[in-house]
Amino acid sequence: MAINLFCGYPFRLLDLTGEVIQGLWKEAHWSMHEGEYFSVSTTDDWNYGLTASEIIEPEQNISVSYVKIADENFIWNLAHAPVELTAWAKKIPDWKITGDVAPQPVTSRVGLYLGKVDERLEEIKLIPYGCTKVRIVAFPVVK
Repeated sequence: MAINLFCGYPFRLLDLTGEVIQGLWKEAHWSMHEGEYFSVSTTDDWNYGLTASEIIEPEQNISVSYVKIADENFIWNLAHAPVELTAWAKKIPDWKITGDVAPQPVTSRVGLYLGKVDERLEEIKLIPYGCTKVRIVAFPVVK
């Protein structure tokens, strides 16, 4: 299975050949505001950077699992995600939400985030973008 990386400086988007862009798997929390305006957020950690090894050799470092076959009852949500990518990432503790937006972290000219990064590798799951409600699809590259 080929995994394509779309390099939109300074972030990387993951895509399966013949499939759709993948987003970070996160539980969504909905809140209603004035009128019929809703906002969606998560209390889960989201501020991850993909390691350079994931970017250099994605097919060797990112695993693909087909977990469900889409049928006539298919719904675009977390419970029905037909495919999962499993990757290793490191948390970027200083990448935070400011005013309901997560401004992109400053990176070097070669696209590598050089700020503080947790040393511990964490496994993250990526699912098709349409199955996510908290839509995190672009990741800085870290050492």
